[in-house]
Amino acid sequence: MPEEEKPIEFRGDSLDRLRDFPTEAKQTAGYELGRVQQGKMPDHYRPMPDVGRGVIEIKIRDAKEEPSKGSHVIRTSCAVSVR
Repeated sequence: MPEEEKPIEFRGDSLDRLRDFPTEAKQTAGYELGRVQQGKMPDHYRPMPDVGRGVIEIKIRDAKEEPSKGSHVIRTSCAVSVR
């Protein structure tokens, strides 16, 4: 049975920073966050145990393969928090 999709909670200025990404990077970020909402792992990420248990950084690249600043994502039993 599929897991219920969790809501996303954007913390601080994370939503504004995401909106500043190039178009391709925003599409990739939306896809990756959607995977996390569904209880799946994103395709491109790295764990960040020094930040906290369960914290990952989603790696986002634009069409030119230039990295955009990643988002720290925490998945809890209730929500997905983006910082």
